[in-house]
Amino acid sequence: MNTPSFVHRASRLAVHLLFYGGLAVLIALPFLFYTKLPRYWPPFAALMLSGCCAEVILFNFMRMYKTLLSGNPFVDTNVRCLRHIAVVCVAIGVIFAVCFLGWPEVCQTAFFRIVTKYRFTLPGAVIGIFTIGCLFALTLKDIFKAAIAYKTENDWTV
Repeated sequence: MNTPSFVHRASRLAVHLLFYGGLAVLIALPFLFYTKLPRYWPPFAALMLSGCCAEVILFNFMRMYKTLLSGNPFVDTNVRCLRHIAVVCVAIGVIFAVCFLGWPEVCQTAFFRIVTKYRFTLPGAVIGIFTIGCLFALTLKDIFKAAIAYKTENDWTV
């Protein structure tokens, strides 16, 4: 892992492109939907908040790639990044749950009618995906924490 492979560099480039593309979308979104904001403010707020949360996830991925490409992925910074990712995944799930349970007719007709014709299919999928993402990040956090402890213990014995 001392020399980054093509896959590492390509995935790092993809994360950077997604991060900066997401920033551009977050900046442009209020201008694109300016005329529809009074009626569709709940889904717009959900999109903006979940977009900000997605940017936090991508930023933490960028921080983790720095340590991965430097050759030392088992550091406390990555454990904190995974914890932040887990919290933000829960936040996205809560945002969509509040939006779709609080204003189901407005949220379904605003931005998500194209995606699904069933009432709670899309929000249920989003909530489920980000719940699984939270559990995945927490599991990886514990694995990284155990690996750091094992590495520290072995460094002391040598």
